[in-house]
Amino acid sequence: MALFSYPANDTRWDAFFMTDLMTDYSQAVLLEGDNPIGFADLAIFVALAPRAGEALLVRRKRDLAAERARAVIAERYAGIQHAQLVVLNIHSECERKGAEQIVADVLRLRKDQELYDDLLRFRGSRIPITAVVANLTDPDDPGRKKALLRARRALRPRSSQTGRNG
Repeated sequence: MALFSYPANDTRWDAFFMTDLMTDYSQAVLLEGDNPIGFADLAIFVALAPRAGEALLVRRKRDLAAERARAVIAERYAGIQHAQLVVLNIHSECERKGAEQIVADVLRLRKDQELYDDLLRFRGSRIPITAVVANLTDPDDPGRKKALLRARRALRPRSSQTGRNG
C-alpha cells in the first residue's frame, strides 16, 4: 500500500510516475479525489445518500440574457456526470428511496438528449454509467457486489479483455 499526495501547486506530472507505487508492479492504482493525471480506466463517484428534499439536478439560470433555466448538477454531486461508476452509499434503509432517485437521475444523464446536451456537451461520453445504491459496509449487499464487479471488469488486465495473451 502506498500513498502519494499531489502538492497543491507546482504539480510535476512525472513525480507520481517515478514513485515505487508505479515503478514496482501494480495491478491497480486507486486515486482518491481529483484526478490530476487526466485519465483513468474507471472513474468512480461515491456519494452519501441525499438529505431530505435534496436532488441531483437543480434549476439555475445560467444565461441571464435569455433567462433560460437549465438543469445543472447540485454542488454536492459536482463531477458525478463524468463518472463511469456511481455508488450512492446508504447506511440504513430509510436512505434508500432518496438514493434510488439520484441513481435514476444519473442514468438519465446519458439517455435524455436535452440533459446530455445541457450538462455534458463536447466533454461527454455515451458510455453507459453503472449506478447503484449500496451499503458499502455490508459484504452481502447486492449493490456493493455489483459495484465491485464493475470495478474488477475495468481493472482486468488488457490481454484478458481483448482475448490475447501477453
